[in-house]
Amino acid sequence: MDEKVISLLQKCNINIKSLYELQGTLINRDIFLNLPLYESLENDINELKEFLSSTTLTSLQKTAKEKQSWPLLNLIRQLLKIYNFEMKPIRKCNGYDLNKKKNLLDFFRLINALLLLLLLLLLLLLYHLKLIHMYLFPHHSYIY
Repeated sequence: MDEKVISLLQKCNINIKSLYELQGTLINRDIFLNLPLYESLENDINELKEFLSSTTLTSLQKTAKEKQSWPLLNLIRQLLKIYNFEMKPIRKCNGYDLNKKKNLLDFFRLINALLLLLLLLLLLLLYHLKLIHMYLFPHHSYIY
């Protein structure tokens, strides 16, 4: 199934060879608003239905195109959620127009929630090890 998801992402101009490469990736939101691109992925979506249930993944349902405003965005978001990725929205300024109004670009940063949790647990463990060391060796000087 991983290969099918990677293939689908590559067809959305997200050039990766492995799902691990997605961590921290910044993706332009406009890619996911492209209805003709979504329609061209119909065969890929049908292949995904062999592995995944359309009961829980609404983006795989037959009526997704009619009922959802941005079916490709929902499809990618739901597929990445299976792999513990979250799509965090980010807005970046792209200069100003003639009326001095900001031109904004919308992106998504892909963050693996499981990886983030492991990192936080590691930091917590290191903090507790430092406290244990301070308790066992109270006469050592520490820099805080």
